[in-house]
Amino acid sequence: ETGFPMSGAFTRAERRRPEKRKRLAKEGQREMLAMICEVTGVAPARLRERIRGVRGNPERRFAVWALSRTTPLTQTEIGALLGMSAVHVARDLFRTRANIAAFDAWAEALQAKLSIVMD
Repeated sequence: ETGFPMSGAFTRAERRRPEKRKRLAKEGQREMLAMICEVTGVAPARLRERIRGVRGNPERRFAVWALSRTTPLTQTEIGALLGMSAVHVARDLFRTRANIAAFDAWAEALQAKLSIVMD
């Protein structure tokens, strides 16, 4: 007995299962990082640099945000790609959402690049 009402709510058998996330191939990850580097104007090594502080590495923070918004990668996978832990990825996403206006120019440039690739 779970203590939860069985009528009027989903039972365990009725609950919809989430779809499995599609994997992004390594070449797709590299292409996405190359686009991010081109938009931000930095080398790929800069995205892996650990610089402390809120304004420490804005390019890396933008890369975290862009990868989370445009790819099916999990926070753990994004962290592995950028040399971060999943906790740090989550923290950077939180900070970025609080100040997303700082990345408007990069976000627009990346969106333009992605629309060219998609066409």
